[in-house]
Amino acid sequence: MVTGGRNRGRVRVIKNREKHKGTFETIHVQDATGHEFATRLANVFTIGKGTKPW
Repeated sequence: MVTGGRNRGRVRVIKNREKHKGTFETIHVQDATGHEFATRLANVFTIGKGTKPW
């Protein structure tokens, strides 16, 4: 679940995690409609593993 930024409220699967030394980490997420977007790690709250909810 995305908790901040422009994509707040979207829920789906984390596809990729980019680690950048000295700056923010970026998470790539794909939502239910197939739209893929990127946001900061601080804006993401993990609910479950894979497509299964907690």
